[in-house]
Amino acid sequence: MDQETGRIQFNDTRFYLHEPTGDFFPSVTTILGMAYPKDPQFYQWLKENGEEADKIRDDAGVFGSMIHKMTEDYDAGLQVSILDEFGKPLYSSREWKFFEKYVDFSNRFTPEIDHIEANLVSARYRVGGTLDRICKLDIWEGEKKERKQVKKRLLLDIKTSNLMHDSYWLQLAIYKRMWEEQYPNEPIDGICVLWLNAKTRTDKDDPIQGKGWQLLFPDKEITHYERLWDCTRVLFDEQFSDMKPNHLSYQLVHQKKIS
Repeated sequence: MDQETGRIQFNDTRFYLHEPTGDFFPSVTTILGMAYPKDPQFYQWLKENGEEADKIRDDAGVFGSMIHKMTEDYDAGLQVSILDEFGKPLYSSREWKFFEKYVDFSNRFTPEIDHIEANLVSARYRVGGTLDRICKLDIWEGEKKERKQVKKRLLLDIKTSNLMHDSYWLQLAIYKRMWEEQYPNEPIDGICVLWLNAKTRTDKDDPIQGKGWQLLFPDKEITHYERLWDCTRVLFDEQFSDMKPNHLSYQLVHQKKIS
């Protein structure tokens, strides 16, 4: 916002600014959303919802953002209340239900949070993104008879979607690559997704899960998903090489002149 010119500018959320160079790079989710093949379930969902698909998608985005904000405040040590000072609900029952799943995970497995909502922009990889958490967590490793808990430093992403999509692992793989480029002295042991819309009904320590949530790890090596990301990036550049951020600028104040 510029008080002198009386205008406010809204940045294109599909792009991240790389401050050292002044360049704008597309977000990881923009590249995946435009160039990575959709799951068969997506086309079935699109067929079933038709004209309502855009609204459902937008509502889901708002819902996911709200859950992320609640969990950020919680991990930052702030009090998160379902009621305001006048006793009126601040959140819907569905939002609070998903938030309590996160609280259940945090209370039971006490992850050591190192970073919350870290913005990453890489000129080398020409991309930007925001990772949810870097945390240390005790997880089980080894064969069944010799399994033991070990502390791992993980890049954790929070998802509220109805389905787990393959593209999530590409997203986290490039986040890991960007993180270790920017912070080479703070390596990450692995990537995982805390899925708050899982169909689980029981509490288990191995795998880590609770009622309606589950901590998931990729089935393949991270290098596999990095290769897929690189291929997706090539497709994106081929199709959208001239894509630029769309910055919107508006007047701060309007007043109708009445004669």
